[in-house]
Amino acid sequence: MIFKQWRQVLNGTKTQTRRASFPYELAVQLWKRGWKYPRSRRYRDTYEHPWYVPWDEWQEKHPILDEHIADANCILGKHVITLPVVPKRGKKAKGRTPPIREIRRERLGDISGEESMAEGIILVPYEAYMCPVCHKAYEWPQEAYACLWNCCGGRWENDQNDDVWVLEFESGPGL
Repeated sequence: MIFKQWRQVLNGTKTQTRRASFPYELAVQLWKRGWKYPRSRRYRDTYEHPWYVPWDEWQEKHPILDEHIADANCILGKHVITLPVVPKRGKKAKGRTPPIREIRRERLGDISGEESMAEGIILVPYEAYMCPVCHKAYEWPQEAYACLWNCCGGRWENDQNDDVWVLEFESGPGL
């Protein structure tokens, strides 16, 4: 799983991540442990393997329902699941995330100040909050998180009403 803030994940200061689509790497780990969600073969190169269905298209045709989320959280309660921490596409993993504690779906714009801090927003002296990627300071942690979302390739103005997947890690350093 790609993280721009990979150092924060490994040292335990980032304990949540939000993703626009359900991470394929996590789905594979859950399937291995009996997740009751339909399987899809991952494509490598659409031009070489046109019969494979891309994971994002699969999710559109087979939505992940609340019962699938409950089943996934039940599996997380019984098994320790970690994911590789990759700084950029095509690079080697720097380590593994702390164990995943919970998966949930929520509206991106509903992020609280505490959740923003769990996402790795930095509190600087005099009550300012800083985006960890571009280092701009903001008065509120949610504003700093909106900047972080934009720095990671999103468009906060367009995406804040969309549902995202929240992966919450155990607190503590990664593996």
